[in-house]
Amino acid sequence: MSEQQNYELIQKYLAQQLSEDEAKAFETRAQTDPEFAEEVILHTLAKKEMEAAAEADLRERLRGNFDKAREANVISMQSTRRQWFSIAAVIILLIASIPLIRLILQPGYIESNDIYADHFEAPVLKALGTRGQGDENEDEKWSTYQDIWNQAILAINQKEFGQAIQHLEALEKDSDFMAKFNSTIHYQLGVVWLLNEDPQKAITYFDQVDNESVRSGDARWFKGMAYLKLDRRSEALQTFSQAVNDPKQVPARQEKAKEIIEKLEGK
Repeated sequence: MSEQQNYELIQKYLAQQLSEDEAKAFETRAQTDPEFAEEVILHTLAKKEMEAAAEADLRERLRGNFDKAREANVISMQSTRRQWFSIAAVIILLIASIPLIRLILQPGYIESNDIYADHFEAPVLKALGTRGQGDENEDEKWSTYQDIWNQAILAINQKEFGQAIQHLEALEKDSDFMAKFNSTIHYQLGVVWLLNEDPQKAITYFDQVDNESVRSGDARWFKGMAYLKLDRRSEALQTFSQAVNDPKQVPARQEKAKEIIEKLEGK
């Protein structure tokens, strides 16, 4: 890749114009390619001081400082080693923690996990309602559903999420139950998988909630939370943007979605 292409790529990264896959590839390259890592540092420092000098001139000036350090004959071999060890240490510290570069360039940048911690509230799993009098076999089956559901609630309250998942999955396997509560059970499983620290698994369940279901708004909200947990910011931004205009989303969450969007955008 030419110097101009590197320049354009780094500029896009610093401006957050790369896709999620492109950004990951960029960060992997920065961690494995020392010369590219140096370019990233140069551009980062130049970006920070753009108000004081034109970016191109500053970039060349900073590059010149590195070149002088390499070429100066008056520096002893020992001091040269010390200087390059210092430079290497800076490179390692910066590249090992890409978010640090973001913080330098974007004072308003907030980590995804911090946004998640500020806005996540575990929902309350409600008990199944009673059904009207009917066939005795159906009443007995409904009683069994209630027992399993209540065991799931108890397990969640005790933070035994693995047990809660087992109870809910038992209901998921019952075709009669799923005929009535398909979206409800998938939503609840998504929430419990999120509580169980597996946001990717949670998303697979949230995606199975019917858009026409009363649970669709809740599922979209916690799907956005799962994306935050995974640090998939572009997808979280898209999901919370949908939540703002979702008629099935409660007003309080619509306002919180706006706050999250502002934080994701660094405003």
